[in-house]
Amino acid sequence: MKKTTITATVVMMLLSFSTFIWGQNISISVHSGIAQPTDSEQDVTAVGFNVGVKGFYHLNDHLWAGARLALNRWTPNLPGRDVKWLECKGSTMIIEVVPSVRYVVEIPETKDHLFTQAGVGFFMRKDQLELTGIRGEITKTSESKSGLGVNFGLGFDFKFTDKMKVEVFPLYELIFDNIGKGTFTTRFYSLNLGVLF
Repeated sequence: MKKTTITATVVMMLLSFSTFIWGQNISISVHSGIAQPTDSEQDVTAVGFNVGVKGFYHLNDHLWAGARLALNRWTPNLPGRDVKWLECKGSTMIIEVVPSVRYVVEIPETKDHLFTQAGVGFFMRKDQLELTGIRGEITKTSESKSGLGVNFGLGFDFKFTDKMKVEVFPLYELIFDNIGKGTFTTRFYSLNLGVLF
């Protein structure tokens, strides 16, 4: 209930200020979609979700600069993997704060756009897992880590009203969260549907 109230408040604020935003070479977007790992974790997780907001300043007709704030979450999915576990609960949450740039090209004879987007920023990941054994014993684990990461992708937007567009954009994301070994240890994608003001 609390998350729904916060989301509704953010959307209403964006709607209220959309007229101001439209005239200031600034675009604000709220978006949601699906998220899932693309590495070995993919086999043991269910498809999750992604929600976020981003803002861009239009440097010119083609180049926008701004940032993206998003939450990604998925849960474990271990059916039939090990008979000693009766139940598996938990979640992986990743919060990203990513300064980004977007290169925009207008589709001829329309107000629609194709774009490519890339960013480098900070990612925070938290994993929680609770396993219940056949004898009722419960094993809990929790781990947090963070690091720099990158995301990149492409997409398109189309006019919905005079002051609002709908955008669709997939992103591939890599987190440099194993700094000691110098490797990317989290790889995931997010497929986003957003409203752009």
